[in-house]
Amino acid sequence: MKKRDFADLIDFADDLAGVDIPNDYRTSGQQYHDFRAVFMNSNASALQAKRVLTRIFHWGGLFTPVHQQGDPYATHVRAGAQQLCQQIMMALNTIPQQTEEDDG
Repeated sequence: MKKRDFADLIDFADDLAGVDIPNDYRTSGQQYHDFRAVFMNSNASALQAKRVLTRIFHWGGLFTPVHQQGDPYATHVRAGAQQLCQQIMMALNTIPQQTEEDDG
């Protein structure tokens, strides 16, 4: 598998959309092992990391509408979950600015 450089946020989102998460991901224990590998053991593969990120974005409803007809509270809850996912996307895709001290 060729490593891709995601200069474009849309390419990155498309790549995550293509991640295959099995129907029994949670019940088979695979979710547990992926999350532990990413957050606890620091030995996750790129595929495990993508599955975890895809799962988090799914839980946060990043790619679903925020508005909940007739329920402003649910709308705010969804907006908050999406905002967290958006912050993660920004952290992954914002290139740090170099200062003059960094160049030398």
